[in-house]
Amino acid sequence: AERDILGLNEKGLLRASTALLGFLCRSYQLASIRNDAVQIQALRSRIDTLASEMQAQHFENLIRAHDSALKEYYLSEKEAVNEVVGNKWEATEMSYLELGREVSRLAHFAASMTREQVLSANVTAREMDPEQAGLAFINENMFRAILPRMETIMDLYINETDYVWQVARIAIVTWAMLDLTILTSLTLLLLALLTLVHGMHSCFFAILLALSLPKRVTSKLAAYYERQEKALMEFGDENEAIRAVVQEADAKGE
Repeated sequence: AERDILGLNEKGLLRASTALLGFLCRSYQLASIRNDAVQIQALRSRIDTLASEMQAQHFENLIRAHDSALKEYYLSEKEAVNEVVGNKWEATEMSYLELGREVSRLAHFAASMTREQVLSANVTAREMDPEQAGLAFINENMFRAILPRMETIMDLYINETDYVWQVARIAIVTWAMLDLTILTSLTLLLLALLTLVHGMHSCFFAILLALSLPKRVTSKLAAYYERQEKALMEFGDENEAIRAVVQEADAKGE
């Protein structure tokens, strides 16, 4: 579950970085049109750095993709993207792994473009330089292929996370029911034991208790019970005396 949550978070970061790459490339073109040398240099550096970070994150996400469906999508599921091949645009089938790698590679090319290349009127596939082709690939496929495929991988991560949480909830409910069953069984066992003990002969337990206690304690207990017995005997003698007096008074009255 932890791996899925981390993967979901990092995949979201990669998606945001990819969208940012598209905006930076667009800003790079606008800065070239304005001939803003400071902005051009700053954007070139940001695009190059971001491309390196995206490539590293892309491969790290693949390593974290332990689920078979995720790995299948990374390595085997292929969809078409438009790229310059030779002197023409072609629809090329790429896996998600290949697409992420190609985006990072061509972003490095785009970051190395000069202002003259950005402003060049050579925009046909036959006339493009590799740097221009890199920028064209990003602009052409960002909203058609790159971001939609990232949305798909996000859905796969979310589905996997939901599945893990469903399993966790089932495990929690199962353990709770098991604990309740054990607690109920122990309670019934204790009640049965108390009933059994209450029904057994008390003298047997009294003897066992006396035999298991230290001699000093048994002596005190013996003395206590002896005093209680004498008190009961004295109480009985007192009752007999009262009864005799009453009977004598009744006889005199007659």
